[in-house]
Amino acid sequence: MSNSQQRINDHSPESSNAPGSKESHPNQVIAEPNGLPEDATSTANDLMSMNDRGNLHPDQIERIQVVQQNADRLTLLVNDFLNISKMEAGTLKTKPTKFQISELAYDLETSFEPIASGGNHKLAVTAPDEHQFAMADRELLRQAIMNLLSNASKYSPPSTNISLDIWVDENDLRITVTDEGPGIPQDERDNVFEPYSQLNNLDVPGNGMGLAIVRQNIELHHGKVWVEDGVGGGTSFAIWLPGLVSNS
Repeated sequence: MSNSQQRINDHSPESSNAPGSKESHPNQVIAEPNGLPEDATSTANDLMSMNDRGNLHPDQIERIQVVQQNADRLTLLVNDFLNISKMEAGTLKTKPTKFQISELAYDLETSFEPIASGGNHKLAVTAPDEHQFAMADRELLRQAIMNLLSNASKYSPPSTNISLDIWVDENDLRITVTDEGPGIPQDERDNVFEPYSQLNNLDVPGNGMGLAIVRQNIELHHGKVWVEDGVGGGTSFAIWLPGLVSNS
């Protein structure tokens, strides 16, 4: 990593069957949600702001934090299913915009904090300085990285560390998400990116689409994602995104 880095802590009512039929086509497009998960998160954040004035009891704080965690996980799940429908329909496209890489890192850190606190995980983030920009579909990249962070949280023991490292390699963007979990066997590493795939030796809830969406979002940017051993154990997911970086 370069010295410039800094530490920063559609469900449609219509069916392909006869009118009135309750059967759904597996490839039907899911409608855009009405913002329910985001509304729940916003409400929880507003309630937490009351604690700045010392108005909340510890039990109330704990309950609000649970709401935040569940709302954030629900948001990830809804976004995953929206992308699944677009994947199956072949309609998912990138919408590149220019954005500050360090701002994306801060957004990811802030958004992941309620999920991390649910497992008592500590997230460490490194990112380029504020002069580094990328031209890409910010929301697709954000979704891919959030899925990796959520995956790390699910598979890591409580009170362990998760790291997100983002750095610039000439004009390429490099990203790793590393955890201290049990690791992924060598013979299962290619399969984890397949739709509906889950590790055989672990009973962890999920729809099996998170890593498939990660690969899809990265490949839409002509990049690659793969699995490595974490330093000292655990798993590290590495992402390479070519030609996305600019200095202004």
